[in-house]
Amino acid sequence: MQSRRDVILALCGVATVAGCTEMADTESGPTANNMTSQGDKSADNTTSQDAESPDGNQEQCATTVTIESGGMAPNLSRGETVCIKELDSYQPVKSPDETGVITAEVGEEIGYTTLGGTGDVIRHYPDGDRDGTPVIARAVSWDGNAYVTKGDANPEPYPWTAPPNAVIGLVTGTVEETT
Repeated sequence: MQSRRDVILALCGVATVAGCTEMADTESGPTANNMTSQGDKSADNTTSQDAESPDGNQEQCATTVTIESGGMAPNLSRGETVCIKELDSYQPVKSPDETGVITAEVGEEIGYTTLGGTGDVIRHYPDGDRDGTPVIARAVSWDGNAYVTKGDANPEPYPWTAPPNAVIGLVTGTVEETT
């Protein structure tokens, strides 16, 4: 029996359960505009699921999304479904005991890692543009007003920032597909 994701991928060309919104480019994977330099775009899935966090705990996902590009490789791969956890605050924090986002800079200082790297991975609208496509990237630093973000596969940060009001949630883990 095929999983729901596999059926939709076969019908639509991308692994989203939100419907046939974009068609795959058979040469380079899902949509030619989903290049690493544009951020790791993600597609909303309609079902809420449990996910296993990196520490082995089960987490309830506010939503799940499917990674559509390679910007977060090798820690999150194209086609993987990830859990997005919503928080009450997306302000920068200095401890995992606080509610907010830990940047890679702070993570290095306190020894905090998640999803194969230092600092939190966030889903956000680049530069706060809610008409744009949400992106998944690691929060590497705080510039005083917004997060500087970077895909794990990229040598340099993205050219945009992510103010706290543009953050949709934290990526807390991957969702295992069940058939």
